[in-house]
Amino acid sequence: MKVISVKYKTSSTEVKAIDCFVDSGYLQGPGGSLPDVDVDFQSDRRQEVKEYIERRYNHDGKQRVFSAGTFTTLKLKAVLKDVARVHRVPVNIVNYITAIFEDDNMSWTDLFTMAATNKKIHSFIMEYPQVIEDIRTLMGQPRSSSVHASALLVTPDSKDGKDLECFDFTPIKKIDGVLISEFDGYSLDEQGLLKNDCLGIKELSKLQAVINICNDKYHTDITFQNIVQSGLDDPKVYQLLQKGYTQNIFQFSSKGMTKFLVSMQPDKIEDLIAANALFRPATLD
Repeated sequence: MKVISVKYKTSSTEVKAIDCFVDSGYLQGPGGSLPDVDVDFQSDRRQEVKEYIERRYNHDGKQRVFSAGTFTTLKLKAVLKDVARVHRVPVNIVNYITAIFEDDNMSWTDLFTMAATNKKIHSFIMEYPQVIEDIRTLMGQPRSSSVHASALLVTPDSKDGKDLECFDFTPIKKIDGVLISEFDGYSLDEQGLLKNDCLGIKELSKLQAVINICNDKYHTDITFQNIVQSGLDDPKVYQLLQKGYTQNIFQFSSKGMTKFLVSMQPDKIEDLIAANALFRPATLD
C-alpha cells in the first residue's frame, strides 16, 4: 500500500499493508458489482481534490468528469400528507396520524400492521380508503433530484479507437456550471461506470490543525505519513480509547461506539477494524 502526497504528486511512501480478510464477493456471482472507491480528504480541501481531478482528466477539450445524481423518494409521511390534501382531509387529522409513525421508512403494508394494534390508524384507513389506495402507487417514487454529496465519475478517454466524452456514456445535465448525471449511482454502476466517493471529513481537518499546532509549538515534523508508518501500536493511544476518550475521532466518537470500545478494551489496530465493522445497524440487529 502507498500513501501518496497530493501536494507533491510525484512522491509516494511505501506503507506496510494490514493483513485482513478481503471480501471477494464484489466481483463474483450473479449479483456481483463494482465496489465504490471511497477516499477521505480534509473537508476544507475537498474542492481542491475535485478541481485537480477535473484538470487531470478533462483534457484535449473533452469533458470526462461529472458528479453522480441522486433522488429523494416519497416516504409515507410526506405522500400521505400530499394525497390527503388532494382529498381535502382535515389537516389536524392528518398531522395527528403522521405523528404516530415512528419510522418514516415504513412500507404500505407496515401501515396495516400498525393498524392492527392502533385504533386511530385503523379508523383513519376505514374512513379514508381512497387516500390509502392512492398512496400505494406513489410511495417510493422520485420526488426531487439533486447532486450527490461526494460521488465523482471519470469516463474512459476512448472506446474502439474513438475519442469519447462523458456525454457518450450516460445522460448528463448542467446545473450552475456543474455536470450531473441524470441517473443515480446505482444505475451508473449497472452501466459499468466506477463511482469515486471523494469524502470531505471534518475530523481530518481538525487533525491537520492539531498537527500544525504541534509542529509550530514543539518544532516537530509530524505528518499523516508519519502516523501511518508508526506501526499504529502506541499503547497510550489504546489506553485512552479503552477509557472512552473518543471525541473528534472519525467513526468512533458517537456515544454508542464509545460505550462499545470501553466494553471491548481494544489494544491493537485489528480490534479497531473489527469494532468499526461490527458497530453498524445490520450487524447490531
